[in-house]
Amino acid sequence: MSHRHYKTVIFDLDGTLLYTLPDIARAVNHALQTKGLPPQPVEAYRQKVGWGLDETVRLALPEELQPSAAGSGLLRELVDELISEYRRAPYELTTPYDGVPEMLSELRQRGAAVAVLSNKEHELTRTIVRELLPQTDFFAVQGVSGTVPPKPDPTGVRQLLEAAEASPSEVLYVGDSGVDMQTALAAELRPLGVSWGYRPVEELRANGAEAILNRPADLLDMFPDLLLDRM
Repeated sequence: MSHRHYKTVIFDLDGTLLYTLPDIARAVNHALQTKGLPPQPVEAYRQKVGWGLDETVRLALPEELQPSAAGSGLLRELVDELISEYRRAPYELTTPYDGVPEMLSELRQRGAAVAVLSNKEHELTRTIVRELLPQTDFFAVQGVSGTVPPKPDPTGVRQLLEAAEASPSEVLYVGDSGVDMQTALAAELRPLGVSWGYRPVEELRANGAEAILNRPADLLDMFPDLLLDRM
């Protein structure tokens, strides 16, 4: 199968390009403790991220509080506190995964357009990418905003396709969660999962991943001729 028709790669952020879990855990736990609620271990957040901040906070609550948190106003208060804390220090414990900067650089050298689509708040997404992946010329870095709802809604992908002037058949989507795979399929992109992220490979495959990358360079290994034909 030829892959020369691919021109663009859209990446998820958390668990795909960056290991963000410690900073997410720190900010959520800070919010919980302002209400006298117990913090969660960092690794517990692997199963609580990916759906947006509201859902991350809800899942971090004690089970007995989860059903009523939204209606009682508790969830909104915690999310507001989380955002305030996360904005204060969004990347002090966050790092790119090994091999990610090099993979992004190689994609750009081969002429591929690259973008980020995250379920983080838009300005936080832009700040974190700007500071931790400064050498990569992304054509767009998009998070959740008033006009872009959280994934798996495909609105964000469609806006990126328009910005890239690309059709779905020309775009690969790379992510670490079932939500990411669902997003890719909803937008008719080819979904590729990564094994180094926050979710098990089984979840990725169950949600439609066509291939699993075990290291960032695998994206290049799978498509050694990716965009070498620069038309």
